[in-house]
Amino acid sequence: MGEAKGPFGGSSRTSASAEDVWAVWTNPAEWPGDVILKAKIDGPFAVGAKITIRVKGHPPLTSTVTRIEPPMSWTGVARAPGLTETIDHFIEPADSVVVITERSVLSGPLASIAARILGRTVRKTLEATTAHFGRLAENRASH
Repeated sequence: MGEAKGPFGGSSRTSASAEDVWAVWTNPAEWPGDVILKAKIDGPFAVGAKITIRVKGHPPLTSTVTRIEPPMSWTGVARAPGLTETIDHFIEPADSVVVITERSVLSGPLASIAARILGRTVRKTLEATTAHFGRLAENRASH
């Protein structure tokens, strides 16, 4: 088995509350827009649920929710032949803002190759998606 590579991460700050960020982040039906082209979940947001997301410039990715610690974090794991991607999602209140972070770790026999090819792109994508989730949470809070 290949050595784990990463973490590759992206963070954004939002004026929305941690509760509003959590409400958005656990409801994939609200995700489409901006950098997220499509998102769906196969049932309620719970351990074992499968979430499929399509981000601009990337093929669809299906991950299984493996851990939920409301209202501050959850983890999804996506598998492809020779590669596993573990994506952690964190909500951290800090002073008058909330920091939203997504962190990806690649493992498996193809992790080194995938990290070299995709590492920079993954970072930029996670910065864009966390900013998108922050805007969605801010919009939710204003309604």
